[in-house]
Amino acid sequence: MSSISVLKSAAILAPLTCIACTGAPSAVALETKAVMAAPVAASPSPVKQKSLSFAVPSADGTIINGQTDFPAGYTPGQRIPIVVMVHGTGLFDRDANYGKTGADRINPAVSGSTTVQTQWQDLQAVYDQALKTVKADTKCIAIFGHSEGMANIGLLAAHDNRAPALVAGMGGLLESPKTVFKWQLSGRDAYSLHKMDTNGDGITTNAEVEANWMNTPSAVFNTKAPFIHPDGQWAGEDLVKLQDVQKGFYQQAKTTAMAMDDTAPYPNAKRPMAQYSWWKHWYQDDTPVAQNLANWDSKFIFYNGDIDSQVVASRQKKAIEAYLKGRAVQKVMPGLGHSLGHQVLLGPMDTAAANALSHDITKTLNLTCR
Repeated sequence: MSSISVLKSAAILAPLTCIACTGAPSAVALETKAVMAAPVAASPSPVKQKSLSFAVPSADGTIINGQTDFPAGYTPGQRIPIVVMVHGTGLFDRDANYGKTGADRINPAVSGSTTVQTQWQDLQAVYDQALKTVKADTKCIAIFGHSEGMANIGLLAAHDNRAPALVAGMGGLLESPKTVFKWQLSGRDAYSLHKMDTNGDGITTNAEVEANWMNTPSAVFNTKAPFIHPDGQWAGEDLVKLQDVQKGFYQQAKTTAMAMDDTAPYPNAKRPMAQYSWWKHWYQDDTPVAQNLANWDSKFIFYNGDIDSQVVASRQKKAIEAYLKGRAVQKVMPGLGHSLGHQVLLGPMDTAAANALSHDITKTLNLTCR
């Protein structure tokens, strides 16, 4: 279930997810808890806490169940910093009921009702709950998003003018859903092969593939076989041909998806994670997430790993510079992936990165929530 939980420890328990992760079904199964909010304190040591459950209706009447974890000594009505944590893509109920056996616990009627609209409206319902906890003071709120979660925060910003003090991201999407998904399906492999060219001579040899493929976004598929060239190397023309072929596959997949009814269950009726309208928006929505976020006068901080399999830090930087320049800080973490772990997609989150991110959130809220 969703929760409002404490960040008294410096380490953040990070979501494990991907954006519309075709080709990585195991990542979908490992999605973590969804929308959370958390009081923040600077202490790096674990503390005792108390938890209270809540249930709030979303705009369409669906009940979002969650849990608020308070620091020890908290009294009802006390003004405290809160962090609302927003998950990324995954197979779970709308309150993120999931687990290794989570597919057996998921109610298809609920998970199958998910749309782009319900995602930001569910977040809004939990945001309302967080504001009630701190007597409706947005200066005490940070919203933290991972992966697609940042896109849903952006949609909230486009529809709700109550700007939180801080928006923080981890592997967050800042370009548009359309451009990132097209890159994933038709640009990621060429990008990765270029990244494997460690001597910068414009040619990626099979020896360079062997040595470096695990540190590129295409390691998400957990096989190097497609990147071993029969002629022993990839030159510039090879990469152009590769992209042309994959663009053809992308167009075929788009045509198939767009032919589906918007309300049809995606990916299937047995275990739906959304309606097809949600899947279609990855082919259609060309509004940069950063453009939506710019509707808020919040502070922004974004953490990206430089081997992220789902979003490329440099592409997100361009979105920041276009819409949030002077208002956002981006920190790129060497050798870390989508969940700021040492794999390109999954966690666990690197301890130093978790501590740094937690410190940045804490520092900001300690200044704004007085």
